[in-house]
Amino acid sequence: MPKVFFLHMPKTGGSSVNEVFANEFGNDCYLEHIENLDPEEIDKALHKDNFFISGHIPYPRIKSKLDEVDSILKFVFVREPFSHLNSHISWIRNLLNDHERFQQHSSDVQNLSKFLNNIDFGSRRELTCFLKELPPYGIASFDNRQTRYLADPPDHAKVSKEDLNRALLNLEDFDFIGCFEKFSLDLQEFVKSRIGLNINQIPFRNKKNRKVLLDVHSVPDFKEILYPLVEHDLQLYEETVKARALDCNWSRFKTT
Repeated sequence: MPKVFFLHMPKTGGSSVNEVFANEFGNDCYLEHIENLDPEEIDKALHKDNFFISGHIPYPRIKSKLDEVDSILKFVFVREPFSHLNSHISWIRNLLNDHERFQQHSSDVQNLSKFLNNIDFGSRRELTCFLKELPPYGIASFDNRQTRYLADPPDHAKVSKEDLNRALLNLEDFDFIGCFEKFSLDLQEFVKSRIGLNINQIPFRNKKNRKVLLDVHSVPDFKEILYPLVEHDLQLYEETVKARALDCNWSRFKTT
């Protein structure tokens, strides 16, 4: 088995990815949610002959450690940004309806969940208020989240064009970039072509995440008002799709 790192961006199918690899790697060679682990435990795994590690951790925060590992495979999934935003908002909002899960999260997450439950996402006026009144942790959670994971600007700072360029540059480090919209096919392709395994069935997790909007693309107000939250993610996603179609180097698609 190889050495594998999966950058687990929220709401991109990561729980399903983790389960697939948990079935293939032994417990001592498998680490998930490394954002919650001690650095020593991560370092120990990285020195093994084979391993799978994943986590909700901005890539630049672990890049230097990964660069020290020979022959490591890195992969990530990206998602259409408006659908991604809708899913992530919905997931945090829905925590309030599950007391046990709600209590497992930090006060920042709990307060954000309460804030979201006071918003009518079908109302233009309330969408505008949501964007204006988004608390600092909300900015860290929802402002161009996919670009943020690849560039790692300060948590409460809004993502910039420079961050987008940094994100595109960091994507060059990845051996495989899948699209959530083709999740099953892409995951099967990666596992078969890069690891030599066949997946007969892919588990699907978190399917009960009831969305604040059933179809975000049918609600123009949502897309118009919340565009600043996905502006850079949209370009990141478009460049990903373009590069996948042409099967060429990321450096040709960096913005200026």
